[in-house]
Amino acid sequence: MRTKLSLILAVLFTLSPAGAWADNKDDDQLGEYQAELVDVNADYANAMKDSKLWIAHQEKVNDLNEKIFNLQYKKALKAGNKPKPRIPEKAKIWLKEANETLKNAQGPDDYTKATQGYTKVMQLAPGWSDPIYNAAKAYEMSHWYELAIMMYRSYLLTAPKAKDAKQVMNKLYELKDKMDRSFKLVRPWVQNWYIPGNDSISNCSKPAIMVGLNLMDYVDSDGTVYMGGKPDGKLFGNQYTKPTANYGSGNYDQTYILSDDGNSLTDRTKLADNPSSDTVWQRCP
Repeated sequence: MRTKLSLILAVLFTLSPAGAWADNKDDDQLGEYQAELVDVNADYANAMKDSKLWIAHQEKVNDLNEKIFNLQYKKALKAGNKPKPRIPEKAKIWLKEANETLKNAQGPDDYTKATQGYTKVMQLAPGWSDPIYNAAKAYEMSHWYELAIMMYRSYLLTAPKAKDAKQVMNKLYELKDKMDRSFKLVRPWVQNWYIPGNDSISNCSKPAIMVGLNLMDYVDSDGTVYMGGKPDGKLFGNQYTKPTANYGSGNYDQTYILSDDGNSLTDRTKLADNPSSDTVWQRCP
């Protein structure tokens, strides 16, 4: 995930119109937000040492990115759409191929292939809004809402007065709402956990997010968990269920139950044909 974000950010950096205007007040505020974001991202490794810190880190990053976008978009609207860039013929061919892949996508691998194709086009033809928009759509369809938001924002910065700008802005509000509600759903589960008697308390220094289940890939606002771009489970209040998941050695019925006080997590994952006893995880102190 971190590698993918780095690549996307590298592409978006070439597209961002920040700094092209001379509104000193907004420029100063924009610079402060961007500097704060650099500091927050520099603390990523430290945040990953603790699950709660990671959630707080991600929420801070999302908040700063939104503030930065709002100022950049305000400036972009004043400047208007840029002249359409020269589009190499190869970029047009690659875009057509990526569009075809997305149109016929059947699963995670196809979405990944499509977004990789759009990234190639953006690298070859920076400033062309079409592949940016289509990449956003591909990330949205694969439930990578964070990346979808980044790409929709980049589209608006590239073509601030596009005919569909209002619809894209509404889409951003919709996706942000989904992410906010997803964080609210998953926050009680995101702890550092250990098994008394099996694990040393020192294991609590490791980011044991959701006992190895990374619910951030992604919990939709209705409680559906998407792992690798497909529905993979369900959150019902203090219970997470995923029926008949195959792990190579048999079909498992997964059930995790979070205690009311949030201090323990009961793992009732069982082989469908060979029930076993519960495992109780404790929240790290």
